[in-house]
Amino acid sequence: MYEERVTLWRAESHRDAIAKCESASREYADELHGTDCDLYQSYEMTGPFPKRMQGAEVFSLMRDSPLGIDDYVHAFFDQGDEHQATVV
Repeated sequence: MYEERVTLWRAESHRDAIAKCESASREYADELHGTDCDLYQSYEMTGPFPKRMQGAEVFSLMRDSPLGIDDYVHAFFDQGDEHQATVV
């Protein structure tokens, strides 16, 4: 089973947001004795951000799949026609 989560982070940049998300995602996977898929995306939001929302999960989807991690990511997130940038 795979779980996709959307969490909120106050960050200075996409790189900063990804770093916060990556750390929290790995901790979450460890707590559940799972495996982090090593896929992190960010989206910039505007407007006020309440401090209590830092790291809050605002969406979760669980999907059973026989696919391995690489095939799962390719099937649902990286099909080649997405408009996205890589943050290094």
